[in-house]
Amino acid sequence: MIRPAFDIVYPNLTDEARMQCQLVIEISDRLFSYILFNREEKSLFCLRQYHFDWIAKNTTAEQLEQLINLDPYLQHPVKDVVVIYNYPESNLIPEQHFHISMNKSLTELVYGHAKKGLVVSEKVKGWDLYNVYRIPREVHTRMQQRFSAGKYWHFYTLLLSGDKMTEKDRCMLVFYSDRFICRLFSKGRLQMMQTWLYETPEDVSYYLLSLCTQFGLNQETFPLKLSGLIDEKSTLYTELMKYFQHVEADQVPDDIHTNQLLDEYPAHYFSPLLKMAECV
Repeated sequence: MIRPAFDIVYPNLTDEARMQCQLVIEISDRLFSYILFNREEKSLFCLRQYHFDWIAKNTTAEQLEQLINLDPYLQHPVKDVVVIYNYPESNLIPEQHFHISMNKSLTELVYGHAKKGLVVSEKVKGWDLYNVYRIPREVHTRMQQRFSAGKYWHFYTLLLSGDKMTEKDRCMLVFYSDRFICRLFSKGRLQMMQTWLYETPEDVSYYLLSLCTQFGLNQETFPLKLSGLIDEKSTLYTELMKYFQHVEADQVPDDIHTNQLLDEYPAHYFSPLLKMAECV
């Protein structure tokens, strides 16, 4: 059984409280996270995050099935379920150019034929965009078997749904242990949204400095907003501060009640998932 990297649960969580909660799940090829969140009260009651074992003989889909079957907080009824796929093989298509018949060929043109996954598309709320993305078919099958009434979204779709376009240049980053998601706004437009793998802090600064060069941005005035698993005392944070003077950590919205569950952690660690819980 995979042990949770983060195991944060409200003391004496009752079955009645769980039944009033929304189960919001984030899943990628490396991790499985979920929260139990009461939307009416905007209250957090549980947050767990697992990292899949890449050395194990079992596939990710098999580990996922075992995890779901053994986690006690996933066995009880909840009000509703939202599954958020965080896989990087995504294309954001302007609405006027979108046609569902092109989804598969477009995805294979950009990301190749090696992965025979399921290609899905969805409208991005508040934007004239469609998100066309590919997910592992066996993972989706297992999720639908367990959460047949669930609502399914892509991570990029919900990130953008919570964003509002402004004329100000900004770069918003979500960090994980081996990758980060970057969404760049410049000249009143969404210029790009992409996931990059990294091994060293220098990899991250290289990607961001390249973006500044590509889009003509002044790194001394260009603001970065950080969320996810990055610590202000880390070498990664120190590396970013070498090149960018305006670095800000994201915050959990004031109207969300965390019930003191996250007091021991930086607020930006889990802000993306909590913000998504409000808009799904």
